[in-house]
Amino acid sequence: MACGIRTPIGIPLKSLREMPSKPDRSLIVAGKYLSLAFTLPASAFAGFLLGKFAAHWLHYSFLPAAGIFLGIISGLVQIFRELAREMKSGK
Repeated sequence: MACGIRTPIGIPLKSLREMPSKPDRSLIVAGKYLSLAFTLPASAFAGFLLGKFAAHWLHYSFLPAAGIFLGIISGLVQIFRELAREMKSGK
């Protein structure tokens, strides 16, 4: 038995002790801004899908466009909330 005790996912306990205690700060910042970059397209796509479903159900052809518009608005609101929270924390 070369590695000794293993974690439930199979990583040797010795290798976990050697890992740095804090993750790289640049990766955390990159993850935050990458999530912000995907927020607007994901919101617009979700609005389109909801509008498409509503248009099929209610038989109004303008609802996918209205869903995209509302999705973009909700995405922008979320982006501004995240940026305001980050500016408020001072990081």
